Amino acid sequence: AHCSALTQFLVSSFHKFGSTAWAGIVTKDVSQVSKLWHDPNPLISALLVCFAAILLCWVAQVVTGNCSHVDRLWSILPVVYVTLYAWDDLRALAMMSLGDRRAGTPDGRVLAQWLLVALWGSRLTFNFARKGGYSLSFEDYRWEHVRALFSRAVFELFSLVFVAAAQNLLCLAITLPGAAAWSARGKVPVGPWDWAATAMFLFYLMTEASADHVQWHFQNEKRRQIMARERRTGDFARGFLTQGLFRYSRHPAWFCENAIWWSFALYGIGASGCQPLNPLLLPPLALAALFQGSIWITEKISVGRYPVTYPQYQAVTSSFVPWFPRGTLPDVKRE
Repeated sequence: AHCSALTQFLVSSFHKFGSTAWAGIVTKDVSQVSKLWHDPNPLISALLVCFAAILLCWVAQVVTGNCSHVDRLWSILPVVYVTLYAWDDLRALAMMSLGDRRAGTPDGRVLAQWLLVALWGSRLTFNFARKGGYSLSFEDYRWEHVRALFSRAVFELFSLVFVAAAQNLLCLAITLPGAAAWSARGKVPVGPWDWAATAMFLFYLMTEASADHVQWHFQNEKRRQIMARERRTGDFARGFLTQGLFRYSRHPAWFCENAIWWSFALYGIGASGCQPLNPLLLPPLALAALFQGSIWITEKISVGRYPVTYPQYQAVTSSFVPWFPRGTLPDVKRE
């Protein structure tokens, strides 16, 4: 019963959005856009933002030939979506802080989700910005290698279907536990699933921040040593990190990013009572699959750059899920 109620909410929301949008397209009635935006169900508004983002990213890719426009929105859009879900509760909280309780009592689960996703988005946006990600000329170095895998015509189709559409849809899908929490406002109290989700989200958020921070300083120091023509040893000689978190996973930040959204999905279980086959577990599973593709192309490039040392690292260290090392790496020195 719990799972059927959650499924009905999601299906009815998608159906209402699709039928209203299609009616507007067929009749060329732009007022349907306003109707979608002002729908009392915030998931409808989120879907409108998502499809606007798909169109924006695809047009920008066609005009500029740059595929990193979705990357620039990845840390921003989930915050927008969760803010839409939490809008009434944020308003109620603001009014309550002024002594006005006419908007009711804000929902603790919804507010916790909003705060956590806002923290996640702020940190990830900062990390992307300091790498120059918001410069319009910036494009992730991996896209050059992805283009080489396809003919031009096939890549244009790929950029529409996967880069612009699928990634933006996934960006919305990972926030669906927020929509589930909105639908359960005032009906389902905060419980063990929500406490577990909060603790896990914070743990993986802090661990991801640590991995990104260490990586940032390592890369800057490596570039400094290269420019200064200093004698490099250890990981600076290898060209990549193998210590700390990177001793247990070759991509600890990506693992934590995926784990953050697995944690967030637990809120959906708490809000809906639907377990264990909860449909809200599918988006983090899809995100895990996306990361496997990213790992494949990233490590293909890394092996090309470091044909001796990177295969040695691959042989002893887990690719994604942290695990105990299978051996030790030989010392490396570079003049």
